[in-house]
Amino acid sequence: MNDPAHNPTARNTGTSPLRIAGLVVACSTPISGFLSYAAVAILGGESQLEGSGGLTPLGLAVSGAPLILGVLLVLISFLTDRTPSLRALAVAAGVASVASLGVGLWSAVSAKGDASIGGGLLVVAAIGLAAACVALFRAAGKQENP
Repeated sequence: MNDPAHNPTARNTGTSPLRIAGLVVACSTPISGFLSYAAVAILGGESQLEGSGGLTPLGLAVSGAPLILGVLLVLISFLTDRTPSLRALAVAAGVASVASLGVGLWSAVSAKGDASIGGGLLVVAAIGLAAACVALFRAAGKQENP
């Protein structure tokens, strides 16, 4: 029997919440990379991320951070059986949603006659993250009370 719930020495070879989260983050890099770029550009200034020759190394790092984070989460899920619960992932999605909403609204409100496209996209992303938070909480509830 390879069920870690019944056999403590069994290795978890199934799909863990951490592995799923890592795959989602890594595969969504074109979108999440742009959103992380927008958030850092709003908070730290766009001049830090772009130069006359295009993206600076910091800009590339910020855009590629979701890919690196996702790959690290998947690798960690293979190396350890201890993974966060669905409830912990829901809390992380909720915190990301509130942060995205806050930065996006702050950018939109503080823009003086200049459209804040990045801020608007962060607000829209906050809605999706909030929906993911609710879905993860519901899945965690069903997992605890089958």
